[in-house]
Amino acid sequence: MTTKELIELDRYEQSGTVKADTTSGEVLATQQEAADYAGVSTRTIRKWVVAGMPQAGHKGYLKLYLDQFRQGGRPEASGNRARIQAAVADIKEAEAELKQMKRDLEKGMLIRKEQQIQKDVQRALVLKRAFGNLGRILAPRVAGSKSARQCNQFIDKAVKQILENFAGKPSSGNTRK
Repeated sequence: MTTKELIELDRYEQSGTVKADTTSGEVLATQQEAADYAGVSTRTIRKWVVAGMPQAGHKGYLKLYLDQFRQGGRPEASGNRARIQAAVADIKEAEAELKQMKRDLEKGMLIRKEQQIQKDVQRALVLKRAFGNLGRILAPRVAGSKSARQCNQFIDKAVKQILENFAGKPSSGNTRK
């Protein structure tokens, strides 16, 4: 599209009509001229206008739109209109989801991101302390073990205990046996 056509399209989208220069040869002043140019009847021109074909000023017809409607298409403005309608529907859907999330948050069904981060940090600190104390807990047992296999079993059992506690599962036994 040329700059002039884009400007005309923008004007149409804002006002529903296009103010075009009728001396440029791009605009046909009468319905009969438009019908002759497009090779259709004046009744078809009226149908196209009802279907959304923009007019230039009062009862003027742009060759650009006549060409597009003659080829069975609609001008870009109608495509833009459809995209705008889809975007508005998406916005309404997002607003509804936001309202639902706010209600859920007020009911305590959701927690804020900061709260989740704080909980994650606390859980990580619990793990750090548990694994930090693992050597102190296992040293006496490993020293008294008779085989590497027995040492591995002590370590596996202690790690499993720590991870179960971290996951919130009930304790399956004490690591100090």
